[in-house]
Amino acid sequence: MKAFFQIAPWALAGSLVAAFAACSSDVENSATSTSGTSASGTGGAGGETAASSSSSTGTGGAGGEDVILTCPEEAFSFETGSCDFLNQDCPPNQACIPVDPGNGKLTTKCVSWSGVKQTGSPCKTHSECQAGLFCGFYCAPPCCPTDNKPCPATCNFTVPFDFGNTASICNLAPQCELFTDNACKPGVYCHFDGNQGVATCTPLTNNIEEPTEGKACKFLNDCGDTQACIGNFCRYSCDVTKQTEAAGKGGCLLGQECIQYNPPVELYPNLGFCQPAP
Repeated sequence: MKAFFQIAPWALAGSLVAAFAACSSDVENSATSTSGTSASGTGGAGGETAASSSSSTGTGGAGGEDVILTCPEEAFSFETGSCDFLNQDCPPNQACIPVDPGNGKLTTKCVSWSGVKQTGSPCKTHSECQAGLFCGFYCAPPCCPTDNKPCPATCNFTVPFDFGNTASICNLAPQCELFTDNACKPGVYCHFDGNQGVATCTPLTNNIEEPTEGKACKFLNDCGDTQACIGNFCRYSCDVTKQTEAAGKGGCLLGQECIQYNPPVELYPNLGFCQPAP
């Protein structure tokens, strides 16, 4: 049974255009439309796959770091223009972002930027974040999926841009404890993220309508608290040693059984997912 650990967008495509336009007319021309992310290292929220490799030639990383990053693999799919997206080598108060020069193919350019939120701050749009950071639910820098640089955790969030383009940014979602009351802030649910092998606090998609158990899903956060998207259906996560507990506390609903992940999850060796009993 396949588990889906991609994370869906905050909002519908197009919601970011107005937010970008409020920052700069240059960004308005880019028609960039993303406020969402995916927890897949290779695909965006719409399942797009990066098509071109990237390397760094700049002089500074996001947030003003001096380390020059290079990626041996695809970190973004648009073309490098007058600035280095990975190292964000633009002057102060400018960001290197992909824009449309008029031919339908995004290329990077330095544009004016007024975002103020720092790395790790909750966000809904890129324009809220400081120059050089992008919104994957939390403001984060671009990164290399293979070695996770410069992330403190993993580089497995993919943000979508126009024309099917994508870019990798650090996954800064805070960890949470499954089967625990109030594990995350209100409006944010605790989900097991199989890409990281940990449970993280993930904002909900617009698709959610509770109760979600048993409903169709495509993304991890289409499902409610302590649930996972298993075989395109929302199912409760469970602990094979806690089957006397209620669903959401480690047990399953009546008529369901707990199927342990195979191979077992390193940090949660008893973790599984609930399925209707045969």
